[in-house]
Amino acid sequence: MSFTKTILFSGLWAVYSFSLRPVAVCQSELQTFSHLSVEEGLSQSSVYAITQDTKGFMWFGTRDGLNRFDSHRVAVYNTQGSKKNSLPSNTINGLLVDKRGQLWVGTSRGLTRYRPLQDDFERISFADSRVATLPDSNITSLFEDHQQQLWVGTLHGLYRLHPKNPNQYQPIKTLTKNPLDLSKAYIRTIYQDREHTLWVGTSAGLTRLRPMKSGQFQLTNYFLAPADSIYHDVSNGVNAIAEDQSGRLWVGTERKGIAIFDKRTGHVVSWHPAAGLDLSMQTVRTIQPDGKGSFWVGTMSGLYIIAQDGNRFKTLTNQPADPGSLSDNSIRSLFQDRDGSFWVGTYYGGVDMYSPLARQFGSFRPLDRLGGMPFKIASSILPAQNPRQLWLGTEDKGLLLVNNNQTIARHFKHDPKNAQSLSNDKVKCLLADGTKGLWIGTIKGLNYLDVRRQVITQFLHEPTNPRSLPNDRIYDLKRDKQGTLWVAINQGGLCRYDPITRSFVSLVHQASQKTSLSANSITTLLIDSQGALWVGTMGGLNRKMDGKDEFIRFIHRDDDATSISSNHISCFFEDQYHRLWIGTRDNGLNLLLPDGRTFKHITSKQGLPSNSVMGIQEDSRGWLWISTDKGLVQFDPQQESFIRYNKNDGLICKEFTPNSTYQDTRGYLYFGGYNGIVRFHPDSIRRNNKAPLLAFTQLRLFNEQVTNLPSGQSPVVFDDKQGLTFTHRQNVFSLDFAAFNFINSAKNRYAYKLLGFDNDWNYVSEPRALYMNLEPGDYVLQVKGANNDEVWARKPLELVITVLPPFWKTYWAYALYVVIFVILLRLWSGFNRSRMRLAHELEVEHLEKNRQQELHQTKLNFFTEIAHEIRTPLTLVIGPLETLTERYVDEPFIQKQVAVMRNSTDRLLRLLNQLLDFRKHETGNVQLHRQQTDVVVFLRTITDSFLDYARSRQITLTNESEVATLFAWIDAGEMEKVIYNLLLNAFKFTPAGSTISVRLQQDFTSNGIEKAIIIIEDAGVGIPAGDLDHIFNRFYQVNQAKTRDSGFGLGLALSKSIVEQHNGQITVESQEAERDKLGFTRFTITLPLLSNTSDSMPPSAQSTVLTTLPSLVTETAFESTDDTLLETQVSTIADKPLLMIVEDQADIRVYIRELFSRTYQIIEAQDGLEAWEKASQLLPDIIITDVAMPFMDGLALTQRLKSDERTSHIPVILLTAKDTVDNQLAGLEIRADDYVAKPFHPMLLQARVRNLLRLRQQLKAKYHRIVSLQPEAPELDHPDEKFLRQLMTLLNSHLSDADFNVTSLVSEMGMSRPVLFRKVKMLTGLSVIDLLRTTRLKKAELLLKQKKMSVAEVAFSVGYNDPKYFSRAFRAQFGQTPTEYIHQLAESV
Repeated sequence: MSFTKTILFSGLWAVYSFSLRPVAVCQSELQTFSHLSVEEGLSQSSVYAITQDTKGFMWFGTRDGLNRFDSHRVAVYNTQGSKKNSLPSNTINGLLVDKRGQLWVGTSRGLTRYRPLQDDFERISFADSRVATLPDSNITSLFEDHQQQLWVGTLHGLYRLHPKNPNQYQPIKTLTKNPLDLSKAYIRTIYQDREHTLWVGTSAGLTRLRPMKSGQFQLTNYFLAPADSIYHDVSNGVNAIAEDQSGRLWVGTERKGIAIFDKRTGHVVSWHPAAGLDLSMQTVRTIQPDGKGSFWVGTMSGLYIIAQDGNRFKTLTNQPADPGSLSDNSIRSLFQDRDGSFWVGTYYGGVDMYSPLARQFGSFRPLDRLGGMPFKIASSILPAQNPRQLWLGTEDKGLLLVNNNQTIARHFKHDPKNAQSLSNDKVKCLLADGTKGLWIGTIKGLNYLDVRRQVITQFLHEPTNPRSLPNDRIYDLKRDKQGTLWVAINQGGLCRYDPITRSFVSLVHQASQKTSLSANSITTLLIDSQGALWVGTMGGLNRKMDGKDEFIRFIHRDDDATSISSNHISCFFEDQYHRLWIGTRDNGLNLLLPDGRTFKHITSKQGLPSNSVMGIQEDSRGWLWISTDKGLVQFDPQQESFIRYNKNDGLICKEFTPNSTYQDTRGYLYFGGYNGIVRFHPDSIRRNNKAPLLAFTQLRLFNEQVTNLPSGQSPVVFDDKQGLTFTHRQNVFSLDFAAFNFINSAKNRYAYKLLGFDNDWNYVSEPRALYMNLEPGDYVLQVKGANNDEVWARKPLELVITVLPPFWKTYWAYALYVVIFVILLRLWSGFNRSRMRLAHELEVEHLEKNRQQELHQTKLNFFTEIAHEIRTPLTLVIGPLETLTERYVDEPFIQKQVAVMRNSTDRLLRLLNQLLDFRKHETGNVQLHRQQTDVVVFLRTITDSFLDYARSRQITLTNESEVATLFAWIDAGEMEKVIYNLLLNAFKFTPAGSTISVRLQQDFTSNGIEKAIIIIEDAGVGIPAGDLDHIFNRFYQVNQAKTRDSGFGLGLALSKSIVEQHNGQITVESQEAERDKLGFTRFTITLPLLSNTSDSMPPSAQSTVLTTLPSLVTETAFESTDDTLLETQVSTIADKPLLMIVEDQADIRVYIRELFSRTYQIIEAQDGLEAWEKASQLLPDIIITDVAMPFMDGLALTQRLKSDERTSHIPVILLTAKDTVDNQLAGLEIRADDYVAKPFHPMLLQARVRNLLRLRQQLKAKYHRIVSLQPEAPELDHPDEKFLRQLMTLLNSHLSDADFNVTSLVSEMGMSRPVLFRKVKMLTGLSVIDLLRTTRLKKAELLLKQKKMSVAEVAFSVGYNDPKYFSRAFRAQFGQTPTEYIHQLAESV
């Protein structure tokens, strides 16, 4: 370090040491300052003047602007060029609030007066004065005397303003009787003593202005030093004047400190205001009495608090390490507000504020020689042998011995090269050993410091020495009344130190002994007033029994609300009433109740800032001070009340460290934490019971500040007495308000409520009331505020707000509306009858339309329900007809009669399907499934299916196409219905010998879009011209003789709906037949070949044509199956598969039973509930069930069967009259195996039953391989596979158990014996006994192949107690004994 830096640091250290002189000459009260700087909005850091107005605003004049502070925000006023109502200069030298409440501002360019209603400034002009202008407009000081006359000091003289006319001023030379003048003096301060004599401090000295009866003044100059009368000494310039209780003047000078001036003698009686205080070289800028017998003196080198009697003083300076100290040592201004708080204006640090009601939380920050704090985290604190010193353990920098002035006397650190240094720098605990030494616990060993020799002895864990420390993590140290040293070791239990052998005896947790420690992770110790040792661990609380190495445990129990709240103990404290308080981590504070067993819990719900308690201390009033990881709290145990403190109260650290607490002999409390140590006296922490004053501060319209609105708009003047009036357009406004509490103002709270709009108070952190879109009317805005101790203002501040309605909602507008209404009423009465007549006619028409629509819906719903109901009996007609057809093949007569009946049933079924299809289209439940289809092939297929029918009717049916192929994107199934309906209509009305033609053409639209044209023409009777416009209507039929094939009148309406859904068009042309001339009917269908609708299929889809033709034309062929072979494949125990029929209609149930009775065993059930009870017991091979049934429908039955392990393997066929896709999808989603719609073909139903049983037979073969231990490819889990795997896993796990039999298996599987036997038989073809035997023998075969065990060992390992019986069983299974099998394996090798 250079010589210059050495001198600089030495000088700073000397100043710092001087400021920290012994407390014997200082006050015991701490002065902690809060700060307002440019970071909080202050316009500039040099504060020349401070005052407070009548509302409570604090005003600060700086070198660059005027500032108004309302405890929450700073408003800055600056000069604005040529604007007359702005400040004339940004340099503010003086501020004064006169007795009328007016704020005067003295600047470097003149005097101004603040206008609060306009929120601007009135410049004081001196044009009407006795001289043209002021000699100098640089205002240096302002003062109001007892006669409310304003005195103005400038750089070149003193002036008085006329009280009624401020524009008229009087120079001092016109006011004095003698010819003396101050026109050349720099006026620095003006003061009036108790006798109403004015004293003026100037650059030349002290001047007295004594009032005369004539109204003039007698001017007398005084010299502070005799030499001043000969030559001018700038050092004696007077900057400040104050009068003490004895009537003496304290005169602050430019460079010679304070002169005590006797007014009676006119001489300085002393230059030493207090014993031991030398200010002879100081520049005193300001002096302010505190009302308690002391002066606050501001100098260029700090702030002094000096008793007027000179008995004591205190020096306050900036301490870089202490955020609560002055922000700067150069003091420019002092002011005491109405609450007694002191405001200190500095030159470089902005404004500092001190209040005796503020939280006087000081800091204890030891500083090294460079002025920095040598540690970051404090731990244990202990008094040293010297009463002016403290031992301080740190979490990062070892051990410090700190002097009372916070300088460091000694620093002990870990040195790896020195065995007599600290074992680690992370100190956790300290314990004094009388005056001889100090025990120091660290996270890496125990240390003993010999204070006299300054030698440290280390005690460390030695793995080979059981009498050494069991662990090096020392967390606490205590000495009991017998002098025994107890060591708390984290992860190592509790140790007792033997000073004779210098060894340790460990007491640890033992799981088998309930009287041992509850855990080895010890955190803290306490010796209470009765001498009992309390041990806090991370696993509970313990109290050592007297004379025994045993403990009583206190453990947290979730089911016991009186147990300790947590097992993680962080700290102990015994108060003056001998009550034990226990702090925990994460679960708050506990009080041990008098019964010695139960605890009272105190957590954040009751007021703790955090549930992690770090330390506890007690003050003289019996209140507990509790440090946590989220601040400090004061707790009154009697009232159970809390007061929480944080950084806004002056705390230098938010998070405190465990057991880092201390109380010195004077009652000061110390709490260590992150960033230092908080030090304070509890008596200095006083409650602020003064309710704050309130004021509105700013009006905003549309988030813009407002004083007066521009011309042309409704003027809104911000006056809280007269209220506010808004137009309807000014519907977004906010009002800022202030609660004038400057003490820890960050903790102020605010609330507002608008009467007539809000029901409750709105509590906010920002003092601003915002409202939008208020309805016209009168409102009252109420605001209130609370100080830092939540003392609310006694009465809310109110402001009347009126929102004017728009002109169309005013009274005269409503009067005009009445007149207009009367006129309109007369006009309305004239045509009211005609309007009512017209309305009646429209209503009748509307009712008729609704009636027709309801009739149509009723008719359609009736037909739909009838169609569904007819399907079931139709099943009983179609089924027997098919049976008769097959049985009487060789009976022509019967075949002919049956054919007639079949045609009638087919026609009836076709009509029903047509009606249901129309219903789907009517309700919009049809979605096209387009595919690329060759229309040529499509039409040819349909016409070919009608050829036989045409020949039987003696009608010629032709199919013509202009192109060989023509592809279109259509739904072939839907379009088939269209062509089918048109052809049937053609056959219906075409006589024998005539022709029906189907033609296909290709055409293009005007836009070039390709389309297909399908023409179906017949030479029939034709359609009357009057009916052509109605034939596509629903239920419309041509009024002519009914043919035998007449239907519902829905076919053409359905066809038109399908064609239009394909974005096509269908038209009709017809001519009626006459006596000598044939008629014709021609239907033309136009379809676009390309479709851009959302239901189109991808281009890669192959064209498909429906192969299912109408039952009228073709018959369905069914695959014949050898029933005998099937019976063999699906044979059950009774040689026939067991079929269950579930149907609530007896005739359908009887019919199905007749279909299957020859080849199946039949069981019946009338509803789903009865079916479930029978199926769960009998386990049928297959189930056919109806869907719509009482008690439990078919869907619920299927879901229950498939979800039960016993019945999940049974195939289920759903049989229902509802054949829509949604109904089929619902059945298949619940894992039904098939879905058959009524009416059904009997052979189709029989074929589906056989297929499902054949599939079940294939699964049985597969599952037989699984249980036969044969390898197979892995597949997805099926419920049956899961069942078999569970079964095989159970068998394999008990193969070696000879006592494991069928009874054991039934018990393990959780099924009844019959159900298990039948399910295993159905899935594998084996009985349970065969399966158990086969599994054991297959396992034995695998073991024999491994050649690692003898035959007897193999027998025992697969559950055979008798090897001979095993050999016989093996021979019966494999055809040879186990020995022969082994020899065969050897020969094959």
